[in-house]
Amino acid sequence: MRAVALFVALLLCNASVALGQSGVQKAEHRVVKDENVVRLIWQMAEETGVQAYEVRRGTTMSNGNLVIIGKPLLAHGVNRVYEYVDRELYKEGALSVAEYEVSAVLANGERRTIFSEKLNYTSTGVRRTWGSIKAMFQ
Repeated sequence: MRAVALFVALLLCNASVALGQSGVQKAEHRVVKDENVVRLIWQMAEETGVQAYEVRRGTTMSNGNLVIIGKPLLAHGVNRVYEYVDRELYKEGALSVAEYEVSAVLANGERRTIFSEKLNYTSTGVRRTWGSIKAMFQ
C-alpha cells in the first residue's frame, strides 16, 4: 500500500511539472535605503517554473504607475539571495513616496507578485540644499 501511495505522489509531482505548474513562495525580503540608493533584497523558499524576476517602481514622476526598472534578474535557485540596487530613485523629485513591486516571471509568461513595499524618500537635491543651509551656520 505504501508503494502505491509513493508511486501516486511521484506521478502527481511529475504531472505538475509536465503541465508547467509552478510553485512560488518568498522566504523573506527587505527594502533598505542607503545614502544614494535603495536595495531590494529577497530570498525564495520555492521557485518552480520561475525564469526571472522583474522590479517595478512607482513614483510621482510616473504618476504612481508601476514601471519596470532595470533588466530582469534571472532565477538562480532557492535559498540564495537576490538583490536589486536602484540608483535612479534619488534623481527624481524632492520629497515623495516610492512603491516597489517584485514579480516572478514564469515559463508560461504569467507574472506573480512576490512582494511590494512603499517608502518615503528625499532626493539628493534637497539633501544638498539642507547641507548648504547647515554649512552656513557653522
